[in-house]
Amino acid sequence: MKFSNYILLLILISTVPIKAQELIHTENNLGVSYTPINSAMIEERLNKAAKEFEKYAPVPRAAFYDICYAKDIPELKALGMNAVILITSISQNKNELPFNNVVVTSGDKIIPLEKIVESSSEVSVGENPVRKTFGSFRYDALYLLPMNYIKEGNKVYIDFSTNRKNFRLGVFDDYQPDYMTELQSNKEIKTELNINVLKAFLIREYPGLIIKENK
Repeated sequence: MKFSNYILLLILISTVPIKAQELIHTENNLGVSYTPINSAMIEERLNKAAKEFEKYAPVPRAAFYDICYAKDIPELKALGMNAVILITSISQNKNELPFNNVVVTSGDKIIPLEKIVESSSEVSVGENPVRKTFGSFRYDALYLLPMNYIKEGNKVYIDFSTNRKNFRLGVFDDYQPDYMTELQSNKEIKTELNINVLKAFLIREYPGLIIKENK
């Protein structure tokens, strides 16, 4: 089990005079987690990032993602040869969310991802560093991510509902679960997604995050 954790920030740096504003798109690797991703872990990461970038507040928008892989080959096949990617975004502007048109690019190919779960919420009020730095409006969504497109150099993009299109979430590294080596010798694997296995997988790996299934 492995999660690849990244955070993506579009930082608006205000200088003096105020007309001299510069947009900076930064990508920071937050490391690797070998445990399920729950709400508390996400809040912890958001708070850590908010404190790190509070000097740039207000940041127009921020997003990060986690990739979760099947625990073994039987589960991978039951998931239709998919991993799952969780994307969380926060914005100062309510109209920017939800984001949509999540795609992976591989060379000249553009592969749309299928959404399976989504949730909209507002960041709590008070002395909240996330609200102060990134904004009040949050959107979380889970997508199926075909394993054959998780390759080094492939990129993930999302479109915000307004103001920002082709927002790059990040670039995949060369990680593959160990069992993928065994599967590489069989190029003709054909499987179908088992919905019951998918639901059990999401409950196990993302406890507390399953709010509403995409119809």
